[in-house]
Amino acid sequence: GPFGSAVPAGGPRARGSCMRPRPPAPRQLVAFALLRRRGVMGIVASGFARAAHSTGWDSLGRGPRLRQIFGAYGTQDCWAVQRRFRQLDDGNGFIGYEELQKLVGAEEFSLLFLWDLFSQQNELMDIKDLLTIVCFFSSMRFDEKGKFLLALFDESKCSVCTGFEIAQLCTTVLGALARCTGAPAVRVRDVGAALKQDLPEFLTAYKESVKAVGAEAPFN
Repeated sequence: GPFGSAVPAGGPRARGSCMRPRPPAPRQLVAFALLRRRGVMGIVASGFARAAHSTGWDSLGRGPRLRQIFGAYGTQDCWAVQRRFRQLDDGNGFIGYEELQKLVGAEEFSLLFLWDLFSQQNELMDIKDLLTIVCFFSSMRFDEKGKFLLALFDESKCSVCTGFEIAQLCTTVLGALARCTGAPAVRVRDVGAALKQDLPEFLTAYKESVKAVGAEAPFN
């Protein structure tokens, strides 16, 4: 499905392969909802659960359509889109429709579908939105998707994400799901607040930093 791995053991499936991507199966994520807990895990799990149970997934058809567009993308394909963006990047983090055409090799009607769904006021598209959906609906392994998204949201490019960047990552993924189902989008400040609660439990060094200088400095 679009949330797990559809990559054969022999390696990533190249675009144009005769193998058709497996149909999307958002209800496979119900298992993740069983891991509900307070904090960011609860927000993320409930977001996935809403997508899994939403009638909008099937009735709107947006998620299955995105899977059709990007389901044959493997690891190399996703990184290639990011490399092409670097050649076009003017530093503002947004692209126009012409740049979208250069980044995504798809039919015109598919590009128009992407543009209508993710562009802002039909003028610009946030590159992080685009690269997130490329990754999310691709056939990369689950761990490879995580590495790709962490690199995407790592503004310092030092292979270390801040708590706020992790909150942005979660919010963008959940925002993509919300657009697929017609559900309300989660707010980054809510995810960030929940993440501040969780991080001290996961990371001892972070907990010590919070004790020393407060919650804001270590998080940002």
